[in-house]
Amino acid sequence: MSTLIKPIVGAVYNFKFKSEFSEFDDIYKVVQILTYEEYVSNGGNLLSDFFEPVNKTQEDVDACIEHVRTCDMLKLTKPNEESMTETRYVSTYFLDETPDYNVKKYNNFGLIANVGIVGDVESLRFMKDNIKEAFESVLGITPKVSFVILNEKWLTDAQYEEVLAERDESKKKLYSYYAENLRLQKQVSQCNTKIMEYERLIISLQQQLEELTTVNGG
Repeated sequence: MSTLIKPIVGAVYNFKFKSEFSEFDDIYKVVQILTYEEYVSNGGNLLSDFFEPVNKTQEDVDACIEHVRTCDMLKLTKPNEESMTETRYVSTYFLDETPDYNVKKYNNFGLIANVGIVGDVESLRFMKDNIKEAFESVLGITPKVSFVILNEKWLTDAQYEEVLAERDESKKKLYSYYAENLRLQKQVSQCNTKIMEYERLIISLQQQLEELTTVNGG
C-alpha cells in the first residue's frame, strides 16, 4: 500500500477503510488528530469504538494493536452535524487509501411559492404537471409537487371576480411572451427542416457528380 498523506484538521474528506471495516466508508470532517496514547488517555476504547460495531472481538484488536499504537488516531464527525456529540475515532492504520479531499457541499433545494386564492382546484392539478415538466426539462429531476392550504380568506363574489380580473391581465402579458416564444420555436423548426432538405440535396448531387466522374473517367 502506498504511503498515506495525513489529513488536515478542519477539512472534509471521503474516507475508505480496509474491506473488513468498509461499512465505515463515508464523508467525514476531521476534528482532531491524536496519538494512540492520547486517545486512550481521553477514555478511548478501540474495541467498543471501532471493532464491536463490525462484530469483531478483543482477539481481533490484539492481532493488530502493535501496528495501531504507531499510527495516528482521527476524531471524525459528519460534516453536517452542528454538535460534536456523534463522533467516530479511527486509526489511520485501517485506512485503505489516502482520504480524498475532492468533496463539495451541495444544497438540497425545495420550491416554496404562495400561489394565492384559488377557487378552481383543477387548475392546480394542471400546474403540478407543468411544474414537473419544467424541472425535468431544465434540471433532469422529477420533483414531488404538493399544494397545501396556507390559510383561509372570505370574499364576496365581487371581490373574487376582481382577483380573477387582475390575474387575467397578467396572463395576457405572459401569453404574449409565450406566443412569441412558440412562434420563434416553430420558425427554428422550419429552418431546421429546410437545412435537412438541403443536406440531402447536396449529398445527392455529390453522388451524381461522383457517378459522372466515374463514367467519364472510364
